[in-house]
Amino acid sequence: MAEISIFIDDSGQLHENYYSKYFIYGGFWCKTDDVPAISRTYALEMKKIYHTLKEVKSSSMKHKHKRKVLRKLINTHPDSFNPSFVATDVSKLTLEFSNKQAVQLHKNYILRRFIEDVINDLKLRKIEDIDKIHVYIDNQNQTTLIGRDPFPVYLNKKFKAGNYLTQAYTESDIIFEVDFMESSAYRPIQIADLLANCKFNRYENICDDLQLVLDANSYITCRKHPIYFTSKPLATSN
Repeated sequence: MAEISIFIDDSGQLHENYYSKYFIYGGFWCKTDDVPAISRTYALEMKKIYHTLKEVKSSSMKHKHKRKVLRKLINTHPDSFNPSFVATDVSKLTLEFSNKQAVQLHKNYILRRFIEDVINDLKLRKIEDIDKIHVYIDNQNQTTLIGRDPFPVYLNKKFKAGNYLTQAYTESDIIFEVDFMESSAYRPIQIADLLANCKFNRYENICDDLQLVLDANSYITCRKHPIYFTSKPLATSN
C-alpha cells in the first residue's frame, strides 16, 4: 500500500473588503516517498539563486526566478510533482464575512474540495492501493468551531457515506492525517506558497509565470469556485 502527501498554502484573503476579490488555495501532491527528492530540488535551486537555505517568501521573488524554480521542479520530477489549485471569486460568495466561524467553515469546505480533486486525479491516473493521505497545510490561526467537527475529523468522516446529511461527491476509504506546518521550517509548504502566489498573480493580471511553465502538464487541476470564471488577458508581458 502507498501513501500520498498533499501540501497546501493560500494567497489572498477570504474577506469582502480585501483589495483583491480572489482567494487561492494552491499546492501539490506526490507520493510520500518522493517528498525528500522534491524538497531537495527546490532547496538547491533556491540556494543557487538566493545563496541561502532559509525561507524566501514567493511574494518577494522576481518573476524570472519563480519561473526558473517551477521549471526545475517540473522538469526534474515530471511524474511525481503534481500541482493543484482551487480559485475562489470572493465577490460571488454568499457568506457572512463578519462571522469567523462561517468563514472557517467555508475554508474547510474549499480545502475538502481541493483534496477531493486530488482523489479524483489519483483515480484518473489509475493510482490505486492508497491507504493513507497526509495533508499538510500552512499554519494559520484556526477559528474554533463550536458544535462542529474539527477539520481532520470532518475530512475523515465526509468521504465516508452516512456520517453527514449531505455526502461528498467522491467517496473514499482512505485515512487522512492533517498537520498544520510552519513554512519557515518545512520546504514543501514553501513550494505550495510559490504555487499559490503565482496563481493569485495570474488572476490579478500581474504575470503569467505559472501558465508559462505548467501548460505542458495536462494533469494540472484548478477548480473554479463558487462558479466557473476566467482570468483576463495580461495587459503586458513579464
